[in-house]
Amino acid sequence: MGLGSTAKKVQKLGDLAEKLYAQLKDVRERVIALEQSVEESNKRVSALETDSEKQLVLLKAIAEEQGIDAEQVLADAAIDEAEQSDDTAGSSDDAAASSSGDTESQQSASASSQTQNDD
Repeated sequence: MGLGSTAKKVQKLGDLAEKLYAQLKDVRERVIALEQSVEESNKRVSALETDSEKQLVLLKAIAEEQGIDAEQVLADAAIDEAEQSDDTAGSSDDAAASSSGDTESQQSASASSQTQNDD
C-alpha cells in the first residue's frame, strides 16, 4: 500500500513538472519575442530621430534663407505652449474659486437677510 501511494505521488510530481516546464518554455518564447520587438522599436525610433534632426536642419536653413530667426520662433512657440497649459490649469482653478465664491456670496446674503430680520 505504501508503495502504491508513493507511485501516485511521484506520478503527480512528474505531471506537475511537465506542466511547469511547458509554462516555462512558453514564457521563455514570449520574452525572446518581446526582446526582438523592443530591438525593432529601438531601430525605428533611432531612424525617426535621425529624420527629425535632418528636417530641423533643413527648416533652419530655409528659415535663415528667408530671414527668419528660427531659434526665436521656437522660443516663442514654447512660451505660447506654456501659457496655454497655464491657462488650462488656471481655468480649472478659476472654476473651483468661482464655486467657492458662490458659496461665500450665498452665506453673506443669508447673513444680511438675517440682520434685516433682527431689526
